[in-house]
Amino acid sequence: MRQWVVTATVAAVAVLRSAIGAHVSSGSLNQTLTVYRLTPINVTGVTNMDSGNAEGDLFFYAGDDLNNPYNCRRNPTASKCANGTGHELFYKQVYRQFTLRVDPSLVGPYAPCNPPENGTWGPFTCQFCDADCCRSHGLRPPCQAAAARMFGSTTVGAHEQTASQVCPGAKARTVPPPKQSECWKAQMTDLLAKGHYYSTQAVGDGVGWRLVDTVRTVNATCVNGRVYAVVRAARPRCFAPCGSQPDTSDCAITCFYQVVLGDKTRGGVGPGMDKQALISAFEGAFAPVAPNGTGGCPEL
Repeated sequence: MRQWVVTATVAAVAVLRSAIGAHVSSGSLNQTLTVYRLTPINVTGVTNMDSGNAEGDLFFYAGDDLNNPYNCRRNPTASKCANGTGHELFYKQVYRQFTLRVDPSLVGPYAPCNPPENGTWGPFTCQFCDADCCRSHGLRPPCQAAAARMFGSTTVGAHEQTASQVCPGAKARTVPPPKQSECWKAQMTDLLAKGHYYSTQAVGDGVGWRLVDTVRTVNATCVNGRVYAVVRAARPRCFAPCGSQPDTSDCAITCFYQVVLGDKTRGGVGPGMDKQALISAFEGAFAPVAPNGTGGCPEL
């Protein structure tokens, strides 16, 4: 579930079209797009659902879910603190990797797509960008038509709060513990700012986008574990005092962000990690599994 407001801008949509390959004629589904979705295992497909590229979906683990337990131990009434534990992951059981064919000339504002608020998992519906939404973001026609016919898209940087808004400059190194989680999330927004989110609206199926294949379905703990392992290997001395504590402990979570963000956060040293190391670990989890067991995560 990706419950955000629509925040597209003319510039953002232009960048997205360019990034996907927008120089194609309207109605031609001749561009291939690989997307990922964190989802319950019983929810399949992408119709009226949200997804992201590797960098975009990585944000949900490294920028958001990972630090929830830390946050909830300090702010138990926060929105994502189910039962005060921070494990609002009951619906996030698997990652699915999909191949889409799209017409980038029809890309429009991102449309948050979610299931009903009654505890069931269908049918999903999307919040379209209506005429007022188009005008508020300076988007001229065919803004509505593009959003309805194609699929919506935005970036992590355009859709989440950044460090300059939450903990600018030196404040990031002195932020009090109750606010530390917000700062980590904002700093990860900066790091993964170019990640993309997508919404594949049902009315665009076959017109602006088409599902070609469900490539892989793998356990979310395996994928996330690959990312965590790369961070731990980058600076094992930070994690050594954590001993056998779980990845959800304050010690492990703090080290993760100190290693990834470096001296931009409290206790961090050096320049931090290149985001490509994180993205490569995420993408590598979806590689084929070799006969000797090496490669990506096992298929479910």
